[in-house]
Amino acid sequence: MRKTLATILIILGFSMIVATVNVQAFPQWVGIPGGIILAIIAAFVGVTDLASKLKNARDLFFGDGKKDTPTHARRAPAERKQMMIDSPDGEQTMKGKGGKQTQEMKNSERGKQRME
Repeated sequence: MRKTLATILIILGFSMIVATVNVQAFPQWVGIPGGIILAIIAAFVGVTDLASKLKNARDLFFGDGKKDTPTHARRAPAERKQMMIDSPDGEQTMKGKGGKQTQEMKNSERGKQRME
């Protein structure tokens, strides 16, 4: 509703500017009864016709309203790392899907690691 009202007000503003220039250029409009109102109406019709030929007037002034965001944003796959240090009988299990998974074992002779 706000955009529609603002669009109408913008078109009326342009129409008033065109009507003023028209009356300045052709002073005969002032001598005709109701000539100024006719000049304003003619300018309004001309401006709205021009705006409709260029693009939808609301889209012309306010953009098309479409956002460029993707519909399904994906997050980066997780990076997981496990380390076993100085654990002679330690056990590690890593479960998960996707992403980079690494396991490292130092000084753990009988240690067991499993990645699923």
